[in-house]
Amino acid sequence: MVLKEIEAKKKVLVLDDDKTMVDLISDILLEMTVIGDVHGVSDIDHALSLLKSEDYNAILSDIHLNSFDGASGIDFIKKVISLYGNKYNKRIIVLTGDREKVDEALRNGAFIAMVKPFDVEELKEKINNVVVKETK
Repeated sequence: MVLKEIEAKKKVLVLDDDKTMVDLISDILLEMTVIGDVHGVSDIDHALSLLKSEDYNAILSDIHLNSFDGASGIDFIKKVISLYGNKYNKRIIVLTGDREKVDEALRNGAFIAMVKPFDVEELKEKINNVVVKETK
């Protein structure tokens, strides 16, 4: 008899200042059999606090964040990279409605950048690729 190794479900952090988007993306990700937990937050400080106490297999962030200090998703990526170095290398996916921000996000540490509106199946594929590669 061959025993199959049971893989742990993956955990994703979703950051978007639009609560509706956080809920939508969380629901989409939780449909995936590989995802077990999604933490959705709407501000950078909360996201950074969670990163201190939790380990995530992927981080999904909007680029344009309306925060009190004017911080953007690019600033968030830079902060994650400066605090955690390679720990989140190849785990950060960004969403943007501005095609011109894609290259900037990739230069600053994002592994994948997707333009809104995004295709749900493509998002699932990208998340799956990140969490599967992360475990190898």
